[in-house]
Amino acid sequence: SDYSRIQGDFYWEDALSTLAVEAYGKSSTEKGHPIYEDVAFLQLVGYHSVKFKYSAELKHLPSTIFTNLLVKHLATKTDKTFLVLRSETHWREVFGEDLWRQLESDGRIISKGHCGMSQYITKGNLKKDNGFDKLVTILKRQ
Repeated sequence: SDYSRIQGDFYWEDALSTLAVEAYGKSSTEKGHPIYEDVAFLQLVGYHSVKFKYSAELKHLPSTIFTNLLVKHLATKTDKTFLVLRSETHWREVFGEDLWRQLESDGRIISKGHCGMSQYITKGNLKKDNGFDKLVTILKRQ
């Protein structure tokens, strides 16, 4: 429904808008856009409006443990590509340094290569190793 989309989807419609047009030739605002079938979102830590410290206590929450297991399963048992937009240090820890390096070597990790809170998926925000162009190529193959 339109009401449920207001609660968070509009944020991602904006963040994905450039990628959607580049990869599919149509706006991410279209209902049923294929990008929403081809992309999944994982969040390591829920939204906080103030700065906080990622602590050991958070690492032991059931939701964090589940996310870690899911990510490792996807990394080792599928050919999925991971786009890391925030908290790269924490995500590296989730994957483990060896798996992270292997995924990078295989071209399955795309990251911004710079700090910053922006999650817009654009050529300007994903400059490292032509990350944006890699995403477009991946999505065009879907």
